[in-house]
Amino acid sequence: MNFRDIQKITIFANGQTAYRLSVNKINLNKYRVMNLRDFKKDVEYFVGDFVDDCSLFISINPNKSSDKVESIIEEAVDLYNDMKNRANQKVEGKKGVYFASLRKEMFEKVDSLYERLSDIVANKDK
Repeated sequence: MNFRDIQKITIFANGQTAYRLSVNKINLNKYRVMNLRDFKKDVEYFVGDFVDDCSLFISINPNKSSDKVESIIEEAVDLYNDMKNRANQKVEGKKGVYFASLRKEMFEKVDSLYERLSDIVANKDK
């Protein structure tokens, strides 16, 4: 991964910026040799980072759609639990391919959560 994989987004009403990985630019084929430990670390890092961004948004903007953001946080926690459970299941066949597909699915879901958070931030309603 290099700096071209990271995309700058604005998620705060006061113009502060955050950075996230662009799922479309990541070459997931180079992650075929992946193991359980690496996948679990990725889940903890990316989902945890998303929850941190949500809690930072709530703390900076306490009057703006905190209920919607809290529901997104709950979905992120559900994603975390689901990915951990699926990672701990017995895998038939090639494990590297299985974990690479799980990782791709996790990136897509985290990306959709970031898009929903960006929509809430862009909304001018309180």
